[in-house]
Parts: sequence; C-alpha cells; structure tokens
Amino acid sequence: MAKRPISPEDLLRIQVPSDPQLSPDGSMAVFSIKAVGDRNSYVSNLWLFRYGEVRQLTFGDSSDSSPRWNPDGTGINFVSNRHKPKSQFLRLPLQGGEAFEISDLPEGSIGRYECSPDGAKIAFLFRERESARAKEAEEEREKTGLSEPPRVIETLQWRMDGDGVFGGERFKLCVLDPSAKKHIVVCDKAKDGEYAFCWTPDSSRLLVGFNSSDNPTMEPWQDELFFVDPCTGEMDPLKGYPIGNKSSLSFSPDGAWAAMAYADRTEDNFGTKNASLCVYNPLSGKWKNLTEGSDYDLQVWTLSDVKEPASEAQLLWSKDSQSIHFNLSLEGATQLCKIGIAGGDIEFLTKEAAELSLGSIAGERIAVVNPTPTSLPEVLIVENGEPAWRSEFNKELLDEIEIAEPEEHWVESEDGTKVQTWVLKPRGDGPFPAAIEVHGGPHGMYTCCFFIEMQVLAANGYVVVFSNPRGSTGYGEEFARCIMGDWGNKDWADVQAVTRFCKSLPYVDPARVAIMGGSYGGYIVNWAIGHTDEYKCAISDRSVSNLLSKSGNSDYTFVPNGNWPGAAYDDWEMLWDKSPVKHFGNAKTPTLVIHSEGDLRCNVEQGDQVYTFLKMKGVPTRYVRYPASTSHGLSRSGPPDLRIHRMNEQLRWFSEYL
Repeated sequence: MAKRPISPEDLLRIQVPSDPQLSPDGSMAVFSIKAVGDRNSYVSNLWLFRYGEVRQLTFGDSSDSSPRWNPDGTGINFVSNRHKPKSQFLRLPLQGGEAFEISDLPEGSIGRYECSPDGAKIAFLFRERESARAKEAEEEREKTGLSEPPRVIETLQWRMDGDGVFGGERFKLCVLDPSAKKHIVVCDKAKDGEYAFCWTPDSSRLLVGFNSSDNPTMEPWQDELFFVDPCTGEMDPLKGYPIGNKSSLSFSPDGAWAAMAYADRTEDNFGTKNASLCVYNPLSGKWKNLTEGSDYDLQVWTLSDVKEPASEAQLLWSKDSQSIHFNLSLEGATQLCKIGIAGGDIEFLTKEAAELSLGSIAGERIAVVNPTPTSLPEVLIVENGEPAWRSEFNKELLDEIEIAEPEEHWVESEDGTKVQTWVLKPRGDGPFPAAIEVHGGPHGMYTCCFFIEMQVLAANGYVVVFSNPRGSTGYGEEFARCIMGDWGNKDWADVQAVTRFCKSLPYVDPARVAIMGGSYGGYIVNWAIGHTDEYKCAISDRSVSNLLSKSGNSDYTFVPNGNWPGAAYDDWEMLWDKSPVKHFGNAKTPTLVIHSEGDLRCNVEQGDQVYTFLKMKGVPTRYVRYPASTSHGLSRSGPPDLRIHRMNEQLRWFSEYL
C-alpha cells in the first residue's frame, strides 16, 4: 500500500515516550507516554515493559509522569495531577491494586525527585503556590468581585518561559515520609530556587548544591556543596571543589565519589563553556575532572519538536562503582558513553545517527529513548551492547506516512570552517523551492533526527536545509564561544555559505529560496532581511529583533558586560548596532512574523517591531500573534491546535511567496 505525505494534523497521533526506568533487577521497565488527549491537551500515562511485552498501567486525561521504582522493586512511585489543581506523589503496587497517594501537598509545582536507597523517604523540589493565587482564593474573588492582587517583586528572576510568572515563589528542597504522607522543608537557601541533590548510599544524608549568592543572576558561578540532614535540615558545608556550576549530582554505590556535571561560569553567563564530568569525594575534598583535556560538553541542548526535553545530564554509575554512563551530544547525534573513575578516554557505546536519551541502567541492561532520522521516539532496551527490545507506539502512523531521510553534508564557510548540514528532499526531480532553517539558542544543536515541521515542508514540495553554524554546541567550545557579543558575523557567514550550497543543488531552483528560524534563528532571519534581498521570502518566528529592549524584558536578563559588551543603560552602542531592526532601512523581503503574546524569553514586542517597521516600509508582511496562554515553546509544547495552525501558516506563506 502506497504511503501518503505527512501532514500537520498527524501531530495529533504522535506518542512521545520518556524517562524509561528499569526495575532494580532489570527485568522490567516503566516509562511515560505523552499524547494528545480528547480536549486539545496533552495526557501522560505510565506503561510497563515486562518479559518482552508492554501494557498500560495508568489511564485517564491527567498527567502521570516521572516514574521511579521503589528500591525494593515492589512498587512504582510517580507524580500525578489527577486531583487538580494539586499535584501529588502516588505509588502503584506491583502486585496489583489501585495507585494511592503518598503525599498531601498544598497547591504548587513538584520538580525533580529522588527516592532514598532504603526506600523510606523521597527528596524532592516543591514550589508552593502563593495562597492569594491558589484556586480557592481565586474562586473567592469571583464571588466577591475583588481584583487579582498585584505582585510585589524584589528579585531579578521572577518569571521563566514555559513556567510562567512566579514572582517571589521559589522551589525549596523537601523530604517526604510516604508512610505518614508528611513532608518537611530541609533547604530554602537558594535565592533562585535551583538545587542539585542526591542521596548518600546509606540514605543518611543528602548531598546538595546551590548558588549561595544573594544575586545569582549576576553571579552564576557561586555554587556551593553541602551535606544536609534529611530529618532536621542541618547543613554541613563542604570544601575542596572549584568555583563554578555543579549539577546532576550522583553518588557511586560504594559512597566513595559523587559525580557531577561541572562548568566554570566565572567568565560565562550565557552557557557557552563546556560542562565536564567530574567526581568529588566530600570527606577528603578530593576533586577529579574525568573529561579534562577533551573538548566535549555534557550539557548540549538538542532541538526537536517531537521529544521531551532533557532537563539535565544523566550520570549513572555502574554497579561496581568503577565507571559512569552518560549521554554525549556531538556533531548532530547523541551517543551513549561511559568513562572509568580514573579518567582517560571516553568509551563510545554507540555510533549511530540517532539521539539516544539515557533513562536508567540495571546490570547489563540500559533503557533509552531513541528517535532516529526516519522514526519517531521509542523506548529501546539495550542488553550487553545489543538492542533487546524496541517499542512500537508510533508504528501504525509511520506505516502510513512518507518520511524524507536527511542527507548529511559538511559545507565549507569562511576560514575553512566546516558546517554540518542536512538536506530533506521532496519526492520527484525538481527543481524545487527551498527553505533554509536556522535553529535557536544560539548555543544548541540540530540533530539528524525527526522534526515534524521540516518533514511537513518536505512533504509539500520544499527542499529543507538545516545546519549547525558557529555558535552551535556539540562542535567544541571555541565553535560555540566565537560568536559571543558578535552575532551576525561568523554565524551569518556560515548561514550564507549554507545558502550558497543549497542553491548549488541540482534539484533546487536558486531563485526560490526562503529563510526561516525561531528565537535566535529568528534573529538571523531578521538580520538576513536587513542585509540582503537574496531570499524570496522569510519567516521570523518568536524572534530577537532589538537587543536594547530585549536586554531588560526577557526571563534571561542580559548581565552588563556579560555575553554582550556594555548595557542598555550605559555603553549601549554595540547592542544597538547588533540589533536587526537598526538595519531594516533596505529591507524588501516578504516576511511572515510569528510570535506568542505569552513569550517570556523573547517578549512579543520583539515581533511587534519586526512587523511594524516592515509594514511602514511597505514590505509584504503578515503577523500571526498567538494568545497569552502560549509561550516561547509553542512549536514544541504549545496547544496541539495552535501548533497545527502554525505549520499551516508556514505552508500558506510559502505557497503565496515561494
């Protein structure tokens, strides 16, 4: 049976697995599956793999996520919002029966959590909702006609895109006693509410790291480490470690070392420094950088619109405490790796064109999520280095639709720089119109894996060319850092080189090439239309257009003389010179502007300026402005109907101008 082209509406059928967790004996794995529910929202349920078969554990239109095995293997703990507006911890007995609540939390947000090795307690992050903004208070205001109360803000960080405006609310480190459904706060010292933590192997203490500065936004390098008593919250400061960020804490089973991802942030507030894999002995203060001398980064942000994002690096110890397993993203793929505690060469356990997201390890079994260039994410169980089982949640859809397979190229830019590039080619001989896609960040990385937006464009007859120009991570630290404070230079040269390559392809019509991108990618689109008219049309999505205004209205505040020299209120000339709207005097390119009113990363006024100035100049321009309920991440996690609408708007614009 002939396959059909993929469509934007196929988004409604995609199922996204995440967080596969092997049972202590390795015989089973539990994971969550996120899908579109009946009410234009996402639901997440738990599934169990056991002896080669898979079955659903939880049902309904709620979000059941973050499964973790009780250390004795008798049950599964997870987080659920089935009793909205509150979220609680639940436990599902393995021998049968209904899941039951093991916490009694007030309204708020549950963050990362970890079960103690003895199974008696759970350490977790929790941010309690301000009482005046809780559901009960909201309902009372509706009865009385009172207004929503104002926010009183006294910190630089008071909002985060995708998380919303939280004002003075902060995550605190808590410990739950599931047998009593009681929790206590054991640490609330972090001004930004961000903590790294792990249990000691004997369950007696927590190793905790957080930024101890009174102004962590301005001093992002001030992470300190402590031992914290889980019963009293008593804190013992530790010594012997270097200044810098410390995340993904993980104790070896023998208790000799704590592994962590470490980055020296003293001269970096924009995330361009490599994160190294280090181990630390809290008792002796001994510190070792296991990946010292390599040019690898443990915390590369990989971009996709069909997978769950990883919040931090996963560092998983072998049972004998002699090696650490982890993900490593480089050159357009994410591999499984391990390294011994003595350091030395990293051992690559995989070498495939895929994005392997590490879930857990039990003996010789490893559980990962595994999207590939021509398939959607699935759970993969690897045993003794070989695939033992792969889920098929998306098989029915993939059996119906055509998938364009990316062709890899290395394009030469100025100074001999090589830019990794992929091409998706439509069916047929052409000549075809083409779209140059530029990713956000800029310190992130496209991989070769499935991207529904790109597949939809290819299915509609457009060659899609996407690449990782300078500024991208995954190609060494200098490759990422060389554009600091200098966007629109080396990165723009690379995009131009990729454009020339695209136009040289025998099946591309060189007179019909468009440029599109979101966030920083939108910056490059705006830069392009202010500096050239070679693109037939453009799509500027959730973009950066004016660095002067963005420096003060983004959730990521520009620290003066940080990534950018100067500040908007002093020595502002560089920020203005590097702002794309300054160069719109000669803009002629028909441009579709897309932005969300609830975008806290690139404020909607950035899109307003692009639309207003182009419209003033008589440039053909359309503005699609999504509601305040959507965020910067609309294309990845926004409401399904609006994600579909956005892809159809792209097709409509290209149909009209390309």
